[in-house]
Amino acid sequence: MAKRLLIILLLAGGPVFAQDDYSELVDRAFEAIDQGLQTNWAYTESRLEEGTLWVGRYDPRREEEGRWQLLSVDGREPTADEIEEYLDDQDGPADSDENSRTTRVNRNSLTLREEGDGYLLFDFDPAEDDDEFMEHVDATLKIVTAAEPYVASMDMSSSKAFRPATGVKIHEFATHLTFAPLHENGPVLPRSVRVKVRGGAYLVISFDEATSIDYSDYEYVGD
Repeated sequence: MAKRLLIILLLAGGPVFAQDDYSELVDRAFEAIDQGLQTNWAYTESRLEEGTLWVGRYDPRREEEGRWQLLSVDGREPTADEIEEYLDDQDGPADSDENSRTTRVNRNSLTLREEGDGYLLFDFDPAEDDDEFMEHVDATLKIVTAAEPYVASMDMSSSKAFRPATGVKIHEFATHLTFAPLHENGPVLPRSVRVKVRGGAYLVISFDEATSIDYSDYEYVGD
């Protein structure tokens, strides 16, 4: 789920609607996010899920089937089964059905909550195409107002329990995504994703999942 949310946010770098006073700033901030993550960059992904730390490396220069490599599991050499499980879970943007769904900032909902030293913090209502889930989620967007503004973080969370579908109840949902320049005035790239989901389905299934992903060791490998 964390990876899918990241893909959704990256695809939101197209037209972003905001109030007139901030529309240009918000557009520039989203456009600063490098959209060539899956084609121009090799990077390391450290994913903590259900108490297990998976560390893998992505390199688009490799053949499509071998672009992801599992380096370690909890600091040790991975087993053959763990490698298979990890590779099955690595659906890149080109392979994910989530690519056709994009998050947009509602023009009428974007409001300035806070203006700090070098940043602006906005509240907004996320609206995702053909998905009732986001109707129950509140969101904030932090933009660093440097010479070249960029999106520093996006937070989405539920303020109370809700039912996104028949038989399903979400008690808690929260996600936090961060971005930062690779170096001063450098390309803006994803840095971390934090996701927490707790709920149940049909009175017999319960789930409580937390995922933490960090991205590091970026290497530009584009043309």
